[in-house]
Amino acid sequence: MEPSGRDSAPLPPAEELVSVLRRNLNRNYGCKVFFMGSPVLGIRIPRERAGMMTPEDATRIKLILERCKSHIRKGEIATAFLLGDETFLEMDPTALEDLAVSGRRGEGEGNGSYNLAEILTDFARSETRTALKSPTSGRRAEVLAQGKRGRYVRARMPKGKASDVALAPTLRAALVHCDNGSLVIIAEDLREKVRRRRVATLIGIVLDSSFSMEESAKATKKVVIELLKDAYQRRDRVALVSCSGRWANVVLPFTSAVVTAKRHLEKIEYGGTTPLAHGLATGLSL
Repeated sequence: MEPSGRDSAPLPPAEELVSVLRRNLNRNYGCKVFFMGSPVLGIRIPRERAGMMTPEDATRIKLILERCKSHIRKGEIATAFLLGDETFLEMDPTALEDLAVSGRRGEGEGNGSYNLAEILTDFARSETRTALKSPTSGRRAEVLAQGKRGRYVRARMPKGKASDVALAPTLRAALVHCDNGSLVIIAEDLREKVRRRRVATLIGIVLDSSFSMEESAKATKKVVIELLKDAYQRRDRVALVSCSGRWANVVLPFTSAVVTAKRHLEKIEYGGTTPLAHGLATGLSL
């Protein structure tokens, strides 16, 4: 139950954490502390969605937390997750203390088992689908575009002079006050187009250049080069981090130059151990 390290590092995205926890926790109320840069507590329930927790689940979780309280150091835990098969609830670590209190107070009370569900709801920061289930997972970011470039998504009343008139919404607004079959468009009827466009994505590649990866170096470089080519076509920017020995190094800051990135990739030397935590932390800090 105790984490296997003292140093804390930035946590991976919630979807990645949940994927690891779900693979390593028993579906029948598995409970464990994982060290993933920082200590993370995972509790799994045998339900499709975390929000479908029943009074029976609440009672079982209370008993588990009470039994394991000597191994769970609340002050060291970075975050906690209640996992269903498809969704999860992310909780503040301070919720653990309230869960234990709720468990003791619930003894002998008819509605005590419902208190846990209320506490989880109050402390939940999000209930979301996993990355594979999410309809928006992996999409590139879009921003409102200025001018006439970008994808037309909706219409609005212009704040000043309309430079990109939305014809159909303008006509619909004019038809409201149309008399005797004559259509007259006045200034208040004008609608302009609101456009969105995709922006370049920043892609940070953390490359394990330890001794154990030397044999697969050729295949790894080929995959990275293909990723660089794809990034160039999409006008993305790529950074490269190499981790071996005891530290990770930024080989190349964010750039859109594929040739430069390829040249730096070819110069990476392999050897030593894998400082994975430092490599991921360096990649996240780019």
